[in-house]
Amino acid sequence: MGRAASPTDPSGKRSVASGLVAFPEDLEAVPADGEFVAVGFDHPVHLTHADTVYFPATGYTKGDILSYYRAIAPVLLPHLAARALTLHRFPGGSEEASFYEKRCPRNTPDWIVRAPLPAESVDDTIEYCTAADVESLLWAVNLGCIEFHPQLSRIDRPGFPDFVVFDLDRHHGATWEQVVHVAGALRDELEHLGMTAYPKTSGSTGLHVYVPIDRRYPYPRVKRFARAVGDRIVEADPGNVTASHRRVDQVARVFLDHNQNGPGRTMASVYSVRPRPTATVSTPLGWDEIDRVSPADFTIATIWDRLADVGDLFSATLEEHQRLEGAERALGLEF
Repeated sequence: MGRAASPTDPSGKRSVASGLVAFPEDLEAVPADGEFVAVGFDHPVHLTHADTVYFPATGYTKGDILSYYRAIAPVLLPHLAARALTLHRFPGGSEEASFYEKRCPRNTPDWIVRAPLPAESVDDTIEYCTAADVESLLWAVNLGCIEFHPQLSRIDRPGFPDFVVFDLDRHHGATWEQVVHVAGALRDELEHLGMTAYPKTSGSTGLHVYVPIDRRYPYPRVKRFARAVGDRIVEADPGNVTASHRRVDQVARVFLDHNQNGPGRTMASVYSVRPRPTATVSTPLGWDEIDRVSPADFTIATIWDRLADVGDLFSATLEEHQRLEGAERALGLEF
């Protein structure tokens, strides 16, 4: 197990965290059949190798990532509810080999809620895992999952997303200042179209912008809308933004990607840990602060003060359901 933040009690119960981060609450485990089992849950969650260092630059361990997801669960779970998940697994830690896993592994416990959905490119069904509770998060993290990638649509209506999303990524030396500039132009364009948008740090080097919508529009229509908005941004400022992912395009610009608006396409969830040296966290922002922050500001150690100060700035995306027709009409799109 991990290095205990406090002495082990007579029952063998101990914290799984390293003691390097002050989490709001401890994740504790007790020995059982040669392993450890998390304490205080309805389902048995077996924890292994919690002392493995997952982030060498900081010393954060697998136990720290387990503890982070235990503590963030009340805020995170509503954003994952009823969504198929792709797990980004790093069995040896954030700097070791990783892989994306869509299908639930063969050893998935019976209590994990599955979501059988059609595969994107073949005549097949993929049985995804979901995160219905804290135990589901911890089970996935114990597999080495650092990042959670939920689909944009919920499992009861998989062809109709809840969001239009824009991924602003830095290419060929583009700066955070360029990302902020392009994000502001995107916000202004969406406001002009009558749409409200919500930004979050990617947790890596870029920014994600979410536009919550009514679940009545199929993915192709949503992607068409995102492309049309992106084309306007590129046309207005080709020196700072591009919609091209071509390798020959070596100019330092922000890549405004609309292609994530498709079935099965995902981005790292809000509050997901990212495999960066300091264990950054994808964090919601207010539009009035994006020029004063950096994705590196928010980590598994610093997110708690942030939440205490401003709460969950993404909670509105769960309640707001905007219509597209007016914006489509303004863009000259037929519907």
